Amino acid sequence: MGNRKQIESTVDDVRLLNFNVNNSTMGSLIAIEQSNNIPFDLKRVFFVYGVPAGITRGNHAHIEQSQVLVSLNGECKVSVKDGNLERKFVLDGPSSGLFIPPGIWDEVTYCDNSILLVLADDCYNPDDYIDNWDNFLRFKRENNI
Repeated sequence: MGNRKQIESTVDDVRLLNFNVNNSTMGSLIAIEQSNNIPFDLKRVFFVYGVPAGITRGNHAHIEQSQVLVSLNGECKVSVKDGNLERKFVLDGPSSGLFIPPGIWDEVTYCDNSILLVLADDCYNPDDYIDNWDNFLRFKRENNI
């Protein structure tokens, strides 16, 4: 299991990260660097796209992994829960990302033509997922979180 500091995350630890946008007459560029604006060593990058509007994905928590969610196109509504509290965010452009630490349940609802970029601090590990709400609450309770 992850260390206590990580799994004791609450929704107050979820935060928006603002990225520096470099605009010119030839377009815009956003550089995402772990030393500059990502609070972890980057090990995995993936995209979620082609999701019909109104569909909710995610519906899980990670035991040890941290992630940053970035909407590259369209809008994504993100709900994060820690078992006690819930916060909601709207991601509607690539100039910001949502940092989600371990031990936080997330649900992402997609709008038309949404493309979500996910940056993670570890490679895919199916054992790191809690994908059942009751199991998530049990995990939090058993770890006194």
